[in-house]
Amino acid sequence: MHPSLLLQPRANSPSWPAEPVAPANGADAAPAVPAPGTTVTAAGGDQGGSFAVAAPSAGYLSQETCQQASRSGLISAAGYTVGASLLGIVIFVVMRKKLWGSAFVRYLTGVGVACAIGTTIAGLDPVRADILEQCMHSADFSQYVFLGTQLFARALVLGLIPTLVVTLTGCLIANRT
Repeated sequence: MHPSLLLQPRANSPSWPAEPVAPANGADAAPAVPAPGTTVTAAGGDQGGSFAVAAPSAGYLSQETCQQASRSGLISAAGYTVGASLLGIVIFVVMRKKLWGSAFVRYLTGVGVACAIGTTIAGLDPVRADILEQCMHSADFSQYVFLGTQLFARALVLGLIPTLVVTLTGCLIANRT
């Protein structure tokens, strides 16, 4: 085990975890806390032992982490758009090969199914990271998340509009071939 993973208090010091102390210079610096996934050993006191720091807390939020989480959320929304669009295009192509419905019905069905699925999944975002949730609901860092907690706007801008454009373009290309 790496020595930096175990934190042990020095002699004559309080056992960890201690109450956070405000910085002496009055700056907004955060108190030193272990990184997530670190095993911390507490010696002395009534409950000596070790425990794991499992999830990041609000102390770990920063502009950089929230911007990275927002970027990851946008990438996953693009994935939802591509997946839903491919499903809509496949539906269109199958309907075209089987000669089901008129051209309008084929376009409407393919684009409609893709937009419904893309909008729903982009709005719900089932693989949204915990850090993105924390950034979205943080008063200080929600400005760094694209569209923040506005569920309806996120569903429209990240789901409906791109899915509509990509699926319609794909159906038009599939119809020409």
